[in-house]
Amino acid sequence: MVGPASGARWSLDVRTLKLREDAVFQDGAPIIEKLSLPVVPDRQVRVTMFENGEIDVMSIDAPTHEAALDPDHPFNPLLYIAPYGGLGFTKLKIDMAPLEDPLVRKALAHGQDMETIVKAVWGSTATRAKA
Repeated sequence: MVGPASGARWSLDVRTLKLREDAVFQDGAPIIEKLSLPVVPDRQVRVTMFENGEIDVMSIDAPTHEAALDPDHPFNPLLYIAPYGGLGFTKLKIDMAPLEDPLVRKALAHGQDMETIVKAVWGSTATRAKA
């Protein structure tokens, strides 16, 4: 692992990251020495744990994110929208008709309304990746 963090341990129930003893920081010693992120696969349990103060950080799914954009939602003041650097991928079997024809594949690609698909899947804050 590169940077001031080291000793990362991952298990099925918790992810732990500790800072290196020899790490150099710009403004003195770090405030946080260790970060543990419990893995809570169930969305509703994760939200309940966050509301009860049992966890301090959580990621939320697109529907919860959409709801939290409402200024009256209790999560709204806590919401941090991080840029998403993910990549989507679709593979097609192109050695069979009709996809063996490049013109058919181009027609399919041009016929997709990617803006609508991205908004439907990821919500109103998502942006379509550009090539």
